[in-house]
Amino acid sequence: MKKKTMRFLWISLACVLVLGVGVFTWINTYMLRESRRAINEVGEIYMAEMNRQMRLHFRSITDLCLSQVEGIVWRTPPDSVQEYGEEMLEELAVSAEIRGFSHLSIYSTQGEFNVIYGEPLTIVNGDPFLQSLNQGEKKVTVGRTASGAWLLLFGVSVGYPESEGYPMQDGSRCTALVAGLPMEYLNETMDLKMDEAMIYSHIISKEGWFVVRNADIEEDNYYDRIVNRCTFEGQTAQEALNDLKSAVSAGKEYTTVLTVDGEQRHLYCSPLPDSEWYLVTVMPHGILDETVARLGTQRVNTALGGGLVILAALLTVFFLYFRMTQRQLTALEKAQREAERANQAKSEFLSNMSHDIRTPMNAIVGMTAIAAANISKPEQVQDCLRKISLSSKHLLGLINDVLDMSKIESGKLTLNVDRLSLREAMESIVSIVQPQVKAKGQSFDIFIRDIQTEQVRCDGLRLNQVLLNLLSNALKFTPEGGTISVTLTQEDSPRGGDYVRTHFWVEDTGIGMSPEFQKRIFDSF
Repeated sequence: MKKKTMRFLWISLACVLVLGVGVFTWINTYMLRESRRAINEVGEIYMAEMNRQMRLHFRSITDLCLSQVEGIVWRTPPDSVQEYGEEMLEELAVSAEIRGFSHLSIYSTQGEFNVIYGEPLTIVNGDPFLQSLNQGEKKVTVGRTASGAWLLLFGVSVGYPESEGYPMQDGSRCTALVAGLPMEYLNETMDLKMDEAMIYSHIISKEGWFVVRNADIEEDNYYDRIVNRCTFEGQTAQEALNDLKSAVSAGKEYTTVLTVDGEQRHLYCSPLPDSEWYLVTVMPHGILDETVARLGTQRVNTALGGGLVILAALLTVFFLYFRMTQRQLTALEKAQREAERANQAKSEFLSNMSHDIRTPMNAIVGMTAIAAANISKPEQVQDCLRKISLSSKHLLGLINDVLDMSKIESGKLTLNVDRLSLREAMESIVSIVQPQVKAKGQSFDIFIRDIQTEQVRCDGLRLNQVLLNLLSNALKFTPEGGTISVTLTQEDSPRGGDYVRTHFWVEDTGIGMSPEFQKRIFDSF
């Protein structure tokens, strides 16, 4: 047994070690995944705030430029100009030059330009721009001059809804005044290049064309770059592009994590005010990945150190438990030897009991001989019989003790099943307890109902023992004048028609039993 116990302890130690390694690995993997998720969430929050600030900066720039265009209109109101001529052109050109614009023109409701200052130009995707100006709105767009230079254009409506715009060369009135600045102005003022904020930005149109780009990007269309150069976790590049286009079409913000040339980047897109453009902000994860890797290494080292401490504690507990188990096994062996000695003592007790049995046996034999010798003397015979009866009862008590002890030692109890009359059994019970009931002035009743058969097969001796034990307790704990009753009923047995289930109910008006005592009623004492 000692070897089995030691083998169990060593196997338990190995299982604990394997479990500890498995839990450590799982915790480390889980924490790395959660760290990555937390980094993405923090990155998204950071990107959203940076994007919001850049949109506000864009609005402040466009508002400033649009207000300068409006300043030109205020300086030379359209109502004050009656015809298209050198005076109007010179005055408007001077106003534009003073304000730093490189281009100024008036724009008709059909989209025709009369250039006042600067080179002729063509507006990229001019329909939305013209539609907004015809509705009296202010708008920003991009155009290209005849020499190929890109201009940032600011349009202010001057002919909506009540007043008329400046006169055009063909005699009609314009719908808006449009001023332009080089695209470098937007890039310099927006500061879209990567700096200590770890981000850079692009400005694209709704069709994906770059308005302003800031990186070593070869493609002219950002959507083409997504399909050709980017990969996404959990979806294809085309699926991610469809999501981005849906967000752009709906004028909503869009964010995702993508990988370009093996580097993970965070992308955040949002619409720019007063334009048909989108601000695309990108944050490379290089620095964050290094930080996460460093934190991961620190976490692994910390967890490993903690695991070693826990392992050392477990080993200490194990060896302490090992020593305690050895002591317990030694104590168990000692207890086993003591049990063997106790068993030997019981055997000696039974051996000694035989001497006690001889005494009443000798008395019975002797009294029987005396009674036989004095058969003609009734009084002497009666005295002998009385002594024989007393000796027999004493002998029966000794034998019962010996038999009960042997049965308890062997752990077996045999039942002697025989035919029994329930009526005779109840009469026997009454004859035994009736004198004690009368002595205490108690009321004793027997109720019999629903009897299917009087003759049953059972161990009559054990049945009498059980009922007499219950009734003796009832007699003992029921006060004088109390009531004791025995109820006998029968019902069909679930085992079939050859069996009957018999119930004996012993009830009294005694002190009863508390719930705590009921829980240990069958404990030996």
